[in-house]
Amino acid sequence: TSIMPRKRKSSYANTSHAQRMRLRRQSESCDAREERLSRQRQRQTESRQNETLVARRNESEEERQQQFPPLPQLFEELFTGESQFSKHFLSRLREYNSLFAMTSFGHKDASVQGWNPSVRIQGQIYHQLGSLMPPEDRRARYIQVYFLDTLEVQLRARGEHQNLNADILERITAWLNENNHYVRELRTALEQVRQGNINDKKIVIWENKRAQGEHARRFNAPTGAEVAILMSNEPTENRDIVLQLKQGGLRRISELHRSYDPLMYPLFFPYGTDGYHIYLQGRNGRKVTQLQFYSFHIMCREGNYLLLGRRLFQQFLLDAYCKIETERLKFLRREQQSLRDENYSDLRDSLLAADGDSNQVGCCIVLPATYTGGPRYLHEKGSDAMAFVRHYGTADYFITMTCFPRWPEIVDNLAPGQESHDRPDIVARVFRLKVKKFMEHMKKGIFGTLQAWLYTIEYQKRGLPHAHFLFWIAPEHKIKAEEYDLAISAEIPKKEQDKELHDL
Repeated sequence: TSIMPRKRKSSYANTSHAQRMRLRRQSESCDAREERLSRQRQRQTESRQNETLVARRNESEEERQQQFPPLPQLFEELFTGESQFSKHFLSRLREYNSLFAMTSFGHKDASVQGWNPSVRIQGQIYHQLGSLMPPEDRRARYIQVYFLDTLEVQLRARGEHQNLNADILERITAWLNENNHYVRELRTALEQVRQGNINDKKIVIWENKRAQGEHARRFNAPTGAEVAILMSNEPTENRDIVLQLKQGGLRRISELHRSYDPLMYPLFFPYGTDGYHIYLQGRNGRKVTQLQFYSFHIMCREGNYLLLGRRLFQQFLLDAYCKIETERLKFLRREQQSLRDENYSDLRDSLLAADGDSNQVGCCIVLPATYTGGPRYLHEKGSDAMAFVRHYGTADYFITMTCFPRWPEIVDNLAPGQESHDRPDIVARVFRLKVKKFMEHMKKGIFGTLQAWLYTIEYQKRGLPHAHFLFWIAPEHKIKAEEYDLAISAEIPKKEQDKELHDL
């Protein structure tokens, strides 16, 4: 009998599952990797959709109304856009909101000179709140108007815009005085302060204060417990809003305070419903991020009147996006040590280049490559593109796709009287779907087998997106000089020959 040699145990079997996965991924081809990532993205998308459907099925009517309180009849008539009053109101909505706003909207305008439908800002957006009563030599503004003695005096203070409807101003003023919780509770607190010793008391809007037994997920309107009168030596939290009677100047409101949005947009939050705050929790018990909160509030849902706000809705989107970016930048500034900024490439060169420049004295904050639009992000993406050029040569196709504001997918989802620029969220979603569909066609090989591709999406000054694509085709499918006319056409095909392309 012969003795069979013992089979050597493979070292591959000794590796952990994670190591085996890494080895397989290192050896897989580009097509296999793209297919695997595509399946992974599809599973994640389906998982999020299923979670959303389950949450909506389990959501009661009471919870839905807490998130989107029914619009008062007055505001429902004004937001529908059917009557002449409503059409005038929507066309001047930003002006009406600025008159009733309790805080000022501060930003540095960096728009290009001349007419431009878009707004470009530089730096941060901030909301400021002044004293409850104006100084003797100044007229009342913002929240101070609400505390004037009579309705007639309030209307005269808001009468600086002659092109606004006096009847609409009177009806909105009366309704907010009666139903907005911030106005009612602050007026009550102000009267109590006037009756006592003013120098020993202050009015505070709490950052984290809700009624006993209130559910943590509720977007509640403020209650009496959220506005308090304190003695001057009593401590307050960092984000609490402390109001003075006449002194104190302007005070900046924290972006994480629950009153940040309702004080700035009383026509969107007429009851004083809470905006985003850091104590907000989802159904799964996890904290809700700002991105999740505002993504939820701009989705198409029954009773979501924010989507009818036209130019004010655009301002609201800009404000919300800047809040999200501000918190991201604050996180990066706080976590510089954990990001190991001393190991970043080119950091030493940048410090040496700034040596001796008095304008760049201070702490150096490094934005990682994961921050979209940052210097390292752009440098990394540019390096990836140049790597494609070095490996595959120059690109075979350079294709530009521009958004058309009259696409049926956009027009069919607009409310009566709305234009495409009134709903930038729909424009962005439709264009994203068009880009994904175009990439699906390209991956199927309509111009040949793809070796590599990249694209970038930009926004024009008029607010519409466009995309630039670069495609590298496999050598056996590269286009020849005599075949250019087969791939490139500058004419509209006849309807009888290609109806689908003619309609596009």
